Amino acid sequence: QMQSRMKNAKEKLFNARSAYTAAYKLSYDVTPEDDNAEFDRDYESLSSVELPGYEQKINEAHQKAVKEFKDDFIYKLRTSIETVQSQIEELNLALKDVRFGRDSYRFSVQPNRDYLEYYEMITDDLLLNVGDAEDVFLVKYKEIMNNLFNLISDATGGKNADERSQILENISKFTDYRTYLVFDLLVKRGNLENESSLARTFKRQSGGETQTPFYISILASFAQLYRVSQNDDTTRLVIFDEAFSKMDGARIKEAVSLLRSFGLQAILSTPSEKLRDLARDVDLVLVAVHDVKKNRSYLDKYKETEKEPAVTK
Repeated sequence: QMQSRMKNAKEKLFNARSAYTAAYKLSYDVTPEDDNAEFDRDYESLSSVELPGYEQKINEAHQKAVKEFKDDFIYKLRTSIETVQSQIEELNLALKDVRFGRDSYRFSVQPNRDYLEYYEMITDDLLLNVGDAEDVFLVKYKEIMNNLFNLISDATGGKNADERSQILENISKFTDYRTYLVFDLLVKRGNLENESSLARTFKRQSGGETQTPFYISILASFAQLYRVSQNDDTTRLVIFDEAFSKMDGARIKEAVSLLRSFGLQAILSTPSEKLRDLARDVDLVLVAVHDVKKNRSYLDKYKETEKEPAVTK
């Protein structure tokens, strides 16, 4: 039994030596039973010299990757968050003196509580440190950075289809600055001091009530885009299809008044039943008329005193 075990051990040794020399194209003798000197020298060189060198390179590469992760990925997220916060301030400036009926509106952007630890890391002023001072940030947020890095890495290596799909979903989610923020539109009713959140009340509102915040948002955005507050000489053109389709006459009047208060020029396409509500508040109304008998369409000026022509899109 011992002889058999020794024979098997020799075969394993020779096979291991053969595989090693073949893999690294070496000309070592694989048959000596009482001499392993050539292989021992390789082991000593690899474990005592080359491996520590590789470990040092790995540590340097890891530190470089962490620094690039901080300087590129996290800093870009911070820049995007600061940009959108600045844009929200500009939108609120455009809305400052605007009223929709008796209501006033204001945008808000707050940290998303579900990802508050990431938000705090991204917006920490320590991120702006350079040189030796930046190590303070890396030490403070080492664990959080590792968590975030692991969520969006290894999308292809050693993962099954479900795991790769989850990582790709994480990449899309955690590389988007909006993940770390919560946006809302706050409404102040008349002279009341309290503001109500559109996000909390939106589903309980009627069609016309849900369209109002949409136009508030869009018109304020155009006003900010066209730099209305800076009195820049711009076209200020906005185009709406199916405009005010769910609003009643009173809300349509307020919407047009809001549009004018922003100093915007609008082209509106609206259903025929809204013509009477719009006609008194806009400069020109053109009606698209389809003549079924002659199979042709043409535009005509709308006159409120006349019977409304049949209108098709």
